[in-house]
Amino acid sequence: MKTRKKVAIMTWYTYRNFGTALQATALTHVIENMGYSPTMIQYLPKGGAFEPTIRALKDRIVRKIKTLFFKHYVSNEREKLYTSYFETRISETEPMRSYPELSDLNSQFDAFVCGSDQIWSPNCFDDKYFLSFVDQGEKMVAYAPSLGVSKIQNQLIERKMADCIKRFHHLSVREQQGAGLIHGMTGKTANVVLDPTLLMSASEWDAYACVNQAEQIQSSPYLLCYFLGSSQKYMDYVRRLSKKTNLPIYIIPVSISQKKSKNAVPFEVGPIEFVSLIKNAAYVCTDSFHGMAFAINYNVPFVVFERFANDDVQNQNSRIFNLLKLLHLEDRLVNYKDRCLATALIDCDYKIANRLLQQHREFSLTYLKDSLMCATEHVGKERFLKITDMCCGCGACATVCKKNAISICKDSEGFEHYTIDEERCVKCGVCKTVCPMTNIIAPDLKNAIALYSIKSRSNSVLENSSSGGVGHELSTSCLKDGYAVCGCIYDTKNKLAKHIWVYTGEEDKLVLLQGSKYLQSISANALKNIVSIAQQQKIAFFGTPCQAAAVDKMLRKNGLRDNALIVDLICHGVPSYHLWNKFLKTIDDKYGTGNNPNVRFREKRDDWHRRVMVVGGEKKNYSQTEVKDDFYAFFRRGLCDMRACSDCPYRERSAADLRIGDYWGKRFSKDKKGVSMVLANTDLGQQVVSRLIKSGTCEGTEHPLLEYWSVQYPYNLNPPLIREVLIRELCDDGLSLKQLRKKYCSYYDCMELLSRLKHTFHL
Repeated sequence: MKTRKKVAIMTWYTYRNFGTALQATALTHVIENMGYSPTMIQYLPKGGAFEPTIRALKDRIVRKIKTLFFKHYVSNEREKLYTSYFETRISETEPMRSYPELSDLNSQFDAFVCGSDQIWSPNCFDDKYFLSFVDQGEKMVAYAPSLGVSKIQNQLIERKMADCIKRFHHLSVREQQGAGLIHGMTGKTANVVLDPTLLMSASEWDAYACVNQAEQIQSSPYLLCYFLGSSQKYMDYVRRLSKKTNLPIYIIPVSISQKKSKNAVPFEVGPIEFVSLIKNAAYVCTDSFHGMAFAINYNVPFVVFERFANDDVQNQNSRIFNLLKLLHLEDRLVNYKDRCLATALIDCDYKIANRLLQQHREFSLTYLKDSLMCATEHVGKERFLKITDMCCGCGACATVCKKNAISICKDSEGFEHYTIDEERCVKCGVCKTVCPMTNIIAPDLKNAIALYSIKSRSNSVLENSSSGGVGHELSTSCLKDGYAVCGCIYDTKNKLAKHIWVYTGEEDKLVLLQGSKYLQSISANALKNIVSIAQQQKIAFFGTPCQAAAVDKMLRKNGLRDNALIVDLICHGVPSYHLWNKFLKTIDDKYGTGNNPNVRFREKRDDWHRRVMVVGGEKKNYSQTEVKDDFYAFFRRGLCDMRACSDCPYRERSAADLRIGDYWGKRFSKDKKGVSMVLANTDLGQQVVSRLIKSGTCEGTEHPLLEYWSVQYPYNLNPPLIREVLIRELCDDGLSLKQLRKKYCSYYDCMELLSRLKHTFHL
């Protein structure tokens, strides 16, 4: 028996929305019927990208106000119906949270399909839905993604979308308007194809959705309403139509107010019930694309309302306009304020529409079939070796390369990054085996053994540590036990963070490892010797999660993992050195801090919750709180972080024995000196923590593991749209850091001010 080729599908489907669920399963069903083995990529999105502007702040406030009047209806019963529906109709990958995890799928699937729904909407841009993680454009198929709008308002998003779309060799969209936008952006022609729900006939849906087994309204016939917007504005029209047709009104509830209505459908509605309700309705009133699509497929008379005003920048009416025009059903689009139409559009002649629908169905199926055939048969040859698109600059790849073909140096964005000498490279691929951004194997933190709060009993240790001093106490203990310790220091001469080794007899160096360094640490040189050192003695490595994962892979590769204690740090990203260099120059110009000032990124002073940046100068010291400090203004918001930081696979994973950081939150809000959070991920990690507490150097308490998620918020966020522009402008000597802060940080400063006011006045 011939093995089916594997196709991965990237689309929305986890949202509990009827149309979203039905389009995703329909595409799966159609691809399977074509002879492939489809799998849904279980991607956990980070939310749409946005430009941090005061206008964006105003829009956010408006959306918050709107949610006060429109609260979505959810229930356990509805959730069970969705779960049951998906269980028998799709297969899924493991949860994917980041680019590196998604990139690993390249070796598992023969082709990738993105579509349908509004996954290409500029209002919620996410490059993963453009298959940015797929190595070869020939293996990418766009099937009916919708842009959802007739105009792209944001130029930054438009440029990013254009770059993504240019990679596709098999390109289609759901609406003609989208095809026009794509041609204007890229010059490429996109086929206009049907939404996946329309690739299946009414009889196919009957069988696939088990429609006749679904619970039904007994008092038939009826007028069915399905409104994603506020239903109140439509109800006058609906009541007039009900009176004219003598049909009772039933509403599929989307909001809590709709559920409370006397007209709500008298049983819980899932995807199967949704299809059944439309099939058996005598008339459908909706403002939903998929509500309209299923009415058309089942030849049920309908009217569709314009949910968005024409001048609304979030306007998504184009998808409805396109389908109506395609099938010559434009007269079914009505203005709910027009009372006359409520009695004029009773009957609906589907003869022309059915013929056109069948033609477009055949065209769409042919496009999909041909595209998949080409995509799955393509076997691309890698001209140059690529390790990863998300380099974290750890240097593991350079360490294992026997041809010395790989070097680590600063890139144009101000980050450590690998480069490959193609003349020396023999494409052996050994570098990929130790890269922390490929073949992600680190366990999920939900499998951690225990969570602790740790606090050093030494006042001097607490004074020089960022929080509770657990890092210093661990490294001191390890050094006493004969370990070689590797950790990060700030190099004042070169004005950078870097990793160094500390050996027995060099205890005085441990103080250099204390305190936070909010920069990318240069670790490549330290990692060069890690295997040879681990062969001679036990080692303790302290670093960011990506660096820790690299060390873990290198030691495992050489059978030395048991010789190491690996400790990673709770990390929220590292900023470009262009920011740091501009910051140092700015304060030197103003305070005369000199070329090689001493730096304390977090001076605790009276309260460890109030972070203070201190730069010791030749003439005068600079000292500023994080709220007012310009470096912190960019760093805390992740505005110019390394690309890999916004797609870090280690937010909720760890290859380390221990993870340490600040124990924020209400539990220690009154503590003034600092408390460390410690996650014990392995038996070794737990043993080390237990010994530390029993030794008397630290006080420690175990806490519920879930506090890690409530306190740390360990999730990736989309990089701000202005990231690349900001990094370029940080290199511009004509622009001051103060100017750039006003330009790019005002949104966040205003948000923080509103938050403080809310807290002060208990709003």
